[in-house]
Amino acid sequence: MSARLLVAVIAGLGLILPACGSSGQAIPFANAFPTKEAAATAVTEALWQRNVPLLESIAVTEQEFRRNVWPRLPASRPEVNMPVDYLWNDTRTKSLGHLAETLAEYGGQRLQVQEVTFGDSPTDYDAFTMHPKTQLRVRDETGTVKEVRLFGSMIETPDGWKVYSYIVD
Repeated sequence: MSARLLVAVIAGLGLILPACGSSGQAIPFANAFPTKEAAATAVTEALWQRNVPLLESIAVTEQEFRRNVWPRLPASRPEVNMPVDYLWNDTRTKSLGHLAETLAEYGGQRLQVQEVTFGDSPTDYDAFTMHPKTQLRVRDETGTVKEVRLFGSMIETPDGWKVYSYIVD
């Protein structure tokens, strides 16, 4: 098989695009929720269960980031010279660190979502809208209502709502 044909076959299988950070075709956002409240409730339920794989699935995945988010961010412009790998790895590392802190503080607690608001105006990126500084009003097991920050931004897509990351911004 010629090298050119091999590259065409690999590209057709979608193996080159994610590896090199190209945008490729947009993909559906998996595990998206119909409302911001449903997404926030999924987070509080997963925290109660201390279910890290579920918490990770509620947030934007690497493939979703590379294919849907990155190409629309100002950081992706060639003149910025920001590698997609750097931004994804930095975001993921910080997100997991914040998630560990959130689990230590809220893991095992039953929190009932009352309201989801945002601390800043949304930014529209055509294919999605980023809602920063997510604030949750929750009722705890004692009946106390309080404001908490369990994650950072939320992303609203045609597929629904997801947590962008667990970085409390």
